[in-house]
Amino acid sequence: MKERKGIGVDGLLACLALASFLIVSMAHLERTWAAEVGAWMPKSDVTFIVPYPPGGATDPISRMLALEAEPLLKQKVVIVNRGGAAGAIGTAEVAQAKPDGYKIGLSSANAAVFQALVTKLPFKTTADYQPILKVADVPATVAVLPGAPWKNFKEFVEDARKRPDQISIGSSGRFSSSDLPFHELMLKTGVKFNMVPFTGGGEALIATIGGHVQAVVSTPLNIAPQVKAGKLRALTVFQKGHNPLFPDALSTVESGYDVTHPVVYFIIGPKGLDKRALDTYHKVFLQVVKGKKYGDFAKENGFMLDPLGPAELTKELDQWMATYQMLIRELKIDVKKKK
Repeated sequence: MKERKGIGVDGLLACLALASFLIVSMAHLERTWAAEVGAWMPKSDVTFIVPYPPGGATDPISRMLALEAEPLLKQKVVIVNRGGAAGAIGTAEVAQAKPDGYKIGLSSANAAVFQALVTKLPFKTTADYQPILKVADVPATVAVLPGAPWKNFKEFVEDARKRPDQISIGSSGRFSSSDLPFHELMLKTGVKFNMVPFTGGGEALIATIGGHVQAVVSTPLNIAPQVKAGKLRALTVFQKGHNPLFPDALSTVESGYDVTHPVVYFIIGPKGLDKRALDTYHKVFLQVVKGKKYGDFAKENGFMLDPLGPAELTKELDQWMATYQMLIRELKIDVKKKK
C-alpha cells in the first residue's frame, strides 16, 4: 500500500492563492454597475420622453429600455409620451431640457433630422442636442387585409402604376419615418400612391383593419401581431434580405425595388448634457442593448441592432441629413413655406 503524501507547504500556498483569486473574482462580478463605473448616478426618477403617441412601435422599445435600465440606474425610468409633429415636439422638449441628466428620451432620424430641415424648431443639428446611443434600425413594413387582391408587393406596385393615386396607404404622419420610404419608392419608380397620414402608427393600423385605407406602412413591431392574429397580411419589408418574421413576404430588394429606408431610433439628451451623466447613460443603455433579453426582443420583433455611441451616432445622423436634403429637393417640399 502506497503512502499518501500531503500537499506540502507549497501546495497549501498555491491553494490559498487560488482561493484568494476566486474570492476577488467573485467580488468583482458581484459589484454593482454603479460601483464599477464609479460615475454619476441619478438620485431620483428619470423622465424618458417618447415623442410619439401611445400604441405605436416606440411603446415596446421604450418599455424594454426603461425596464432593463432601472436596475442598473437604481431609479425608476418614467416614460412620458409627448407626440406631435412626427416626433419633433417630444424631441424638442428633450433638447431644451435642463442638462442635469434627469430628462432624456427616444428620438428618430426623421424626428431629429428631417423635421428640423422642413420645420421651424428649437433644434437644427446634432449640436443642439446630445446623441447618446442608437438602439434600433427598424425596417418599414407594408401590410394589407388578408383578402386583398395583391399576392405580393410587385403586384401591388404594378397595380398602382396602372391606377395612379388610387391605392391608399396609411402612415404614422406626413413625411414621418414610415411615410418617407414610400416617397422614395415613388421617386424611383414613378408610381403614385395615395398616402394618408395619421397621428401615429396605432391609428394607421386601426384604419387599415377597419377598411378605411387599403394598406398600412409601419414597423414589424406593429404589424407582426396583427399578421399573427390573421387581421393583416404582410406584403413587403423595406430591407435587402428576407425578414424571418414574414416568411411569405419578399423584401423590397428581393421584389426588384432598390429602396431600403430603416427607421433609426436612438436615445438623446439635452444640449450640454453633463459629461458624467452622458457617460453613465451611454454605458447603461449599451449594456441593455447588448444584453440577451433585448437581443431576443429585437429578433422577435424584426429589427436590427447597431449600437453606435455618441461620436459614431453623430456621424450617422449627419449622413442622414444629406439623404434627407436630397429627398427634400427631389420631392420639392416647400421648406420656406413650412418655416
